[in-house]
Order: sequence, then C-alpha cells, then structure tokens
Amino acid sequence: MKAGKFTLILVLLVGIWASLYANPKEGSTKPNILIIFTDDQGYGDMGCYGNQTNLMPRLDRLAKEGTRFTSFYAQPVCGPSRSALLTGRYPVRSKGWSMPAEEITFTELMRTAGYQTACIGKWDVSNRKPIIERMPNAQGFDYYFGTLGANDNGMVMFHENNIPAGETTEMGSLLHLYTEKAIDFLNNRRNPDQPFVLYLAHTMMHTNIDASLNSKEHPKVDCTVMWLKNSILRPGDYSTNWMN
Repeated sequence: MKAGKFTLILVLLVGIWASLYANPKEGSTKPNILIIFTDDQGYGDMGCYGNQTNLMPRLDRLAKEGTRFTSFYAQPVCGPSRSALLTGRYPVRSKGWSMPAEEITFTELMRTAGYQTACIGKWDVSNRKPIIERMPNAQGFDYYFGTLGANDNGMVMFHENNIPAGETTEMGSLLHLYTEKAIDFLNNRRNPDQPFVLYLAHTMMHTNIDASLNSKEHPKVDCTVMWLKNSILRPGDYSTNWMN
C-alpha cells in the first residue's frame, strides 16, 4: 500500500464511553452504536480533507456536523487497522492479520454492558482462514456476515456466522451487499429491547477496486450513509459522528 493511506472510521464514540464508563440514571436509554469502516481509503480522497474531484456530500456533512480529526496515528493497511480498532491496541501488539484469540475486543466488553453486537463485511484478522476461535462469533459478535479476507485475487468467499455462505467475483456488488445485510440486521435480526453495536466493515477501496453500475452512473450518492440513515437513527440516539 502507498504511504499516506488510512482507514476511515465513522464512530459514535460518545456511545461507547457512555455505555462502558458512565453511570446512567435509572431508566436511561443506552445509545445504539454504528461503526462504518472503509478499507485503504486515502486521507486526501474526501472533500472534507480538501479533495475537489471526489463527490461525497453525505460524508462531508458528517464531517461538518461531527468531529473531524486532522492529526492522529493511523495504520495504513487493512488487517492491522482492524485489529487496532477491535482491541484498542497498536497493531504491533494486537498482531493485525494474526490477531490472537486471546485478545479482548471492544464488543466483548459491550456485550457485558447489555449490547447486541453484529459484524458485517471484511474481517481480516484471522489470517484470512476459517479459524473458529478467531472468527467474529468467538470475538464478541453475536452475528456475522462477510468475508474473512481481502479481495486481492478478484474473488471473495462469505461466511454467515461460522458457516460458509457462498462466494462472488463481482467486486462491484460488495458495497451494496454489505449495506443490505446491515439493513436486514437492523430491521429483522436485532432485538428491539437491546441496544446494538453494528460494525460495518467494507472491503472497498481495497484492490481489486470496483463499484456497482448504479454507483458509477450516480457518483454523487454516498450509498451506505444514505441507505442506513433511516434504519439507524431514532429519537434520543446520539448523533455525534467522530471521523478518523
């Protein structure tokens, strides 16, 4: 990967800290938490960081209305950035693609706080292999759908929880597929009586890079943010968006 690339994270961090460390008043509602993680996206790829070519109006709005970080430590490749996010530890310690089963993920802690947890998309911290004790269900996630590795060879294999769930060579379908799976979780799989953490970890823009025909024809649409908006936000939810 070229130097300067980093992974974009949209996190409702306020919700995480409030859930783990605060002592909310009796009867208070814990916020739902969404993390949208894009792969190998460059710092200069977005309008909110000065790009004049790429149109991302909804992401730019999140940056304007939330918090935009301009000085930070970031791991520039896929697997290590994911182990760092999941554990809160530098990749050299959390081991990136080789993240050990013994590592404690933030979702393991969130479950002890009463959260339902889901991971959809690219996992990439079990050496791209179906090693059960290092897959999402064993690392704090109640539900998982996605690919265990990258798409370097133009093909990905899916798992739903620990079960193989097909494959595809259509790299342009992944953004829509993961987004639809996220919406399905929100509408049909989550327990409405529990707060949730949804970690939506996209494969794009890791090579091989592609997009759906609809996205190519309508480049002004930030599809994931648009589609998820009405499925996530409810009155009283936190809406502070942190960007890294």
